[in-house]
Amino acid sequence: RTGLYGFYEDTQNKLFVVSMPLAHKKSSMIFIMPYHVEPLERLEKLLTRQQLDTWVSKLEERAVAISLPKVSMEVSHDLQQKHLAELGLTEAVDKSKADLSNISGKKDLYLANVFHASALEWDTEGNPFDASIYGSEKIRNPKLFYADHPFF
Repeated sequence: RTGLYGFYEDTQNKLFVVSMPLAHKKSSMIFIMPYHVEPLERLEKLLTRQQLDTWVSKLEERAVAISLPKVSMEVSHDLQQKHLAELGLTEAVDKSKADLSNISGKKDLYLANVFHASALEWDTEGNPFDASIYGSEKIRNPKLFYADHPFF
C-alpha cells in the first residue's frame, strides 16, 4: 500500500526506517530493514534506545510504497512474584507490605501472580484508505519499503 508515512533512510548504516500509524493514529509501529538480505545480528548490535530515538527524530512524512507479510502471533507470560520483584514491584508482591486497600477495602490484598497476554495481527488491508492524498504532489515518487527479507 502506498501512503504517507514517517520515513528515514540511514545511508551510513544501510537501512530504512518506517513508522506506520496504528489504532487511528494513537500509536505507531516502527519497522527497520537493512538494504539487502543479511543476518539481523548487525541490526541487533545497532539497536539501542539512543539509536532508535535518533532514527525516530529523523523521520519525515513522505510517500512510501510498503509491502509487509501477513503476521499473526500471540504471546503470554506468567509473571511469578520473583519476576515482579525484579521489575521493581517489591511492596505490591510482599503480603506483609502490600497496601491495595483502595481496590478492595481490605488490607490482605497483594499481587501473588500476574498473567500477561498480548496479540499482534496485521493483514494486507491496512488502515482505512485516505483518498485525500491521491492526486497530490505528496504521493509522487514513493520510496519503496518491500519487506521481502528479514527486518525488525
